[in-house]
Amino acid sequence: MKTTRHANNSQAAAQARVVWTTAVENRSGIPIGFAHFGRVDRRQLGYGHRVVVFICVLVLWIFSLCLHEYAHARVAFAGGDYTVEDKGYLEFNPLRYTDPILSIVFPVLCIVLGGFGLPGGCVWINTGLLRSRGWATAVSLAGPASNLALVLVLSILFRLGLIPDNSESSLSATMAFFAFLQITAIVFNLLPVPGLDGFGAIAPWLPLEIQEGARRLYGIAPMILILCMWQIKAAYAPFQFACALLLQLFGIDFDLVISGAEQFKFWQ
Repeated sequence: MKTTRHANNSQAAAQARVVWTTAVENRSGIPIGFAHFGRVDRRQLGYGHRVVVFICVLVLWIFSLCLHEYAHARVAFAGGDYTVEDKGYLEFNPLRYTDPILSIVFPVLCIVLGGFGLPGGCVWINTGLLRSRGWATAVSLAGPASNLALVLVLSILFRLGLIPDNSESSLSATMAFFAFLQITAIVFNLLPVPGLDGFGAIAPWLPLEIQEGARRLYGIAPMILILCMWQIKAAYAPFQFACALLLQLFGIDFDLVISGAEQFKFWQ
């Protein structure tokens, strides 16, 4: 099944519905739910070539992670939390945001096993210094907004032809797969689950007792959600449907995502 960059909204919705069905029925590959669009013959790709693609995606992911956390810190600084500057969060230094396990190993495992990007960085915001609840909400939404900005840039580059819409191009496949990971990170991170930015955006407007109770779940709730998405097919399907729909609305070809995902898996 071939999809063009210029698919309209109805075509996007139709293809996303196909992905919904496949996500429920097929959990065999990366990205889950896209197996029916076709696969790249890895025998045509050298091992070294696929290692390079893997490294490129990993480097781009770390860059997006830094941008995500920097956006949180920059908005927090504008909102009154001067401590983010003292902590070095405004330096755009990966060492300030990343943890070897939480920022690299675990997100890569999510990409490999689940086919979605998981934000793994962390900045500590002193919410007591923020000037209002509106600023607190803005701080939480700033991270996903940075991921959205990356997707918009990539979409524009594809539409202008600066990145060719060519499934045989490793650059195109890598950028499409990276864009897909950004979309999955946006959708996942905006879920209203304690510990994710989606909950952080609404938390300031909830009663204090609910905020306190949810705070105890910040560490474990996202992990439970990930396990449910891995193990319960019906739980993953709505997530995949939303990602597929957004991918097509941004005009990025499914076939390119498949190609990039296959090349990313250098060990197979």
